[in-house]
Amino acid sequence: MPERGRAGRWSLIPVGAFNSELCGFSKNNLKIDKLDIRSIYRFIKRAESKSIRLKQLTTQLTPDQPIQAVTRPTGGWIKAIRGALGLSQRELATRLSRSPQAVHQLENSEAAGTITLVQLEAAAGAMGCRLIYTFVPGRGTLADLADPQRAQSDRALRHSMALEGQAVAEDSSAT
Repeated sequence: MPERGRAGRWSLIPVGAFNSELCGFSKNNLKIDKLDIRSIYRFIKRAESKSIRLKQLTTQLTPDQPIQAVTRPTGGWIKAIRGALGLSQRELATRLSRSPQAVHQLENSEAAGTITLVQLEAAAGAMGCRLIYTFVPGRGTLADLADPQRAQSDRALRHSMALEGQAVAEDSSAT
């Protein structure tokens, strides 16, 4: 049981002074030492990091976010999603029925751009996600890419109307 320390704060009593008869534990199954404190600290830091990554990805992948705003994480989607979900390579490997080394290789091949769609789809499914494969125009809409002259004249017309105080809201569904 914790004991009162200085300034009314609680502190842990040393393992050697632990009364095992009161709590039903023995010194052998309750060990608190520097290694355990470091492990707890690492666990807390990992949880904080996971929370931050999860918030960042959630913000980027919300349904109301335009797809043009989504950018591939530096280390790739597999590593980013796995980290945000708090999965280790070993846990993902188990879900994929593969080795942790294979997961490491998948993450590296995605980062290098040499992963296959089948591999991406399997990794996504193992993490409770689905793979969406699409092309997104780098600028404007597909209609703009299909008819660049029309897109340019539309932009010029909108600019002219804005100068005259007659601006209209852009309708991305219009062709």
